[in-house]
Amino acid sequence: MGIRDWLKTIRIKRIAGNTMVQATEAESLEKATKIIIQALLKEPPEMRVQILAEIGEQIDGDANTSNVLLDKVAVGITESKTIPNDILKEGGIQDNMTDKGIVSLIKDGGIDLDMQKTFAGSIDNKESKEEMKSLIADRIDEREEEKRKKKQKEIIDLLSKLYKKCGEVTDSDVITMLSDIPENQKSELVRNEINGIISRQMAFNYLKFGSIIFSRFNDVLSAEEMFDLNYIERIKNEIVKIKANTKEEKDEVLKKLDGFTETWREVLLEDVSKEIANRYIDTGVWDIHYSEEMKNITQNEEKTILESIENKVKKKKKKNLSTEDRLKIGSQIRGKHKVNDIVDYMDKTNTFNMLNSLDEKGAKRAIEAFNEVLAREVERLDKEETGTKKETLENNNNNPNPDQVGTDGLEH
Repeated sequence: MGIRDWLKTIRIKRIAGNTMVQATEAESLEKATKIIIQALLKEPPEMRVQILAEIGEQIDGDANTSNVLLDKVAVGITESKTIPNDILKEGGIQDNMTDKGIVSLIKDGGIDLDMQKTFAGSIDNKESKEEMKSLIADRIDEREEEKRKKKQKEIIDLLSKLYKKCGEVTDSDVITMLSDIPENQKSELVRNEINGIISRQMAFNYLKFGSIIFSRFNDVLSAEEMFDLNYIERIKNEIVKIKANTKEEKDEVLKKLDGFTETWREVLLEDVSKEIANRYIDTGVWDIHYSEEMKNITQNEEKTILESIENKVKKKKKKNLSTEDRLKIGSQIRGKHKVNDIVDYMDKTNTFNMLNSLDEKGAKRAIEAFNEVLAREVERLDKEETGTKKETLENNNNNPNPDQVGTDGLEH
């Protein structure tokens, strides 16, 4: 230790000692606390941490001075407008405070959460320590929730402004702004806003250029997601919003949009087929995202999807789809994994090899027959599922859970 540091240490001990002499002679803890706070205020900020640490040591080492005084000093510092709270942690004051004093300080919330965690670690009583840790954890959750809500509001406000600017900004601007939204911030409300913006931008593109390029927005939404979300109707509705202000204008716009749904649904399904094919080419696995929209496609649409997928797979892998591939695609489109059990059974019983040995015409007839059986099986499974839900609902209505009934007698 250099002479400068030694002299500084001597000075700190002297200031702390003189302060403690005055504090112990005070008539009450309140007056003693005031003396210590005033002593800290008189000294330069860079010396306060060391002075407070020395006072803490002296109080803890003096049998005639209660550590409650240090509790009062901690509270006094948190209430002071000129002494930063950081001095408490830096001075290690929590090590010499009473458990009761620390608990009170944490409960009052006069120190930030990081400091609360530090102070809780110095509580000796196990039960009190766990109680404070639990309290702090709840406060951290509340803080994170407040931050999330604030961020959500900022995002919603930004998206609302972007929606109004659709048609004025470029597709690239829209894609960049939407891509910057963190995935964990995409609540249902945010996703609805995103869908509204993309649909409106596409509507303006259609009105300006007479075309819609769905793939341009694939960095934000896949073609399958757009199809699942019935984007064709969304775009159509946005076109009506843009062009019509009255019922008569709306009727006129809808008349001009006759055939719009069929035309652009076909285009979007072509993009969907491309995504399915590319996924198979990359992984060797058929993975089709299930949705009510996909489940309810027409037989002609399913045929178009199969042909489109086959063309893309053939171009990349130089092979045609097998009968097994076609059946697996068909079963996944219908979204019933139980139906895949039938496909597995056919695989185990060598049925596919038999079908593949047929000529093209025979295999086509066999697939059509299987699809009819498959459709009936899907319908049966749907009825079973609906019946099970209905039976469960009736049972719940007849035998309500007491824990779910409020004081008003209504289920919540």
